[in-house]
Amino acid sequence: MVLRDLDLKDAEYMLEWMHDENVNGYLGKDFSQMEMEDCLSFIRDSHSDEKNKHFAIADDGDEYMGTISLKNIDMENKRAEYAISCRSKAMGKGFARKATERLFEIGKESYGLALLYLNVYDYNVRAQRLYEKTGFRRVGQPEYVREAQDERLLWYEREL
Repeated sequence: MVLRDLDLKDAEYMLEWMHDENVNGYLGKDFSQMEMEDCLSFIRDSHSDEKNKHFAIADDGDEYMGTISLKNIDMENKRAEYAISCRSKAMGKGFARKATERLFEIGKESYGLALLYLNVYDYNVRAQRLYEKTGFRRVGQPEYVREAQDERLLWYEREL
């Protein structure tokens, strides 16, 4: 498993998970209406986005398995939001755990981050298990997240 920059060749597999109910049914955003051009634009834009860093999770043959991200990077407060989405094909094979652990290293070493946070719907038990296995701890809605959120969201933080 490697983390690398997103590449245009990843768009087909990115679109696959976006249209997979086993994946997008648990996310806060409805990706089911996305089209190939949406994926290509996201990938192109990711290369110049300073506030968000998106990485492809790839297997040893360089096949895209998912995307893992540091979002809303706040260099002043040394924190960022964590996000991950994987293809069904990658689930249960350790890609998400290994990618998450690697992202912790990148966040700390390359960006000087001290804290990652995330939210997840209460019904997404699989994701919650991943977060807890990788050292995230459950917290209330952080004060730095100002806007009101869906009451079904659970919040997690992890110090790096």
